[in-house]
Amino acid sequence: MELDKIAGLPAHPLLVHLPIVLIPLASIALVLIAVSATAHQRLRWYVLALAVVATGGTVFAAGSGEALEETVVETAALERHEELGEQMRPIALLLLIAVIGLIVVTRLATRRRTEASVGAAVSAHRPLNPALRAVLVVGAVGVAVLNTVWIVRTGHEGAEATWSARSERSGDRVDPGLTETDDDHDDDDQD
Repeated sequence: MELDKIAGLPAHPLLVHLPIVLIPLASIALVLIAVSATAHQRLRWYVLALAVVATGGTVFAAGSGEALEETVVETAALERHEELGEQMRPIALLLLIAVIGLIVVTRLATRRRTEASVGAAVSAHRPLNPALRAVLVVGAVGVAVLNTVWIVRTGHEGAEATWSARSERSGDRVDPGLTETDDDHDDDDQD
């Protein structure tokens, strides 16, 4: 899905902040609800909503990047950013699938069963099998790490492409160890 502009500005720089913030947050939340039954019970629907928005934001950010791609100069850093951005879509979808899968599997594994006890129905939760819990936690951590690493790599390459292109256009070379005041003092010493 391509989204070209928002309020006359290129949409991509505005939309990328959604996945940059929400993918790591949803990843942390996924691990939290995987390791804690209490957190799972209380937060699962919020985590699902967060994962939906994060995945949707990723799709919109990638689409707006495709629209912006036609208006910028192609560089090696930009190509790497584009490739990582394209790969981020299915990786973000994997995060959403992991959240849904965790909710469904946990729900099925701990569903209530009704037992008759002295003429009254008593509801009891079956505890989650420890082996299944371990698999769910390992899977959640793996998906969370993959998503977080990929969004950081994608964002880094995007920043690299943007700022290296900007420096090359202006001809400015910035020495990270030299500040304006250091430069001003060097001129004073030469007088």
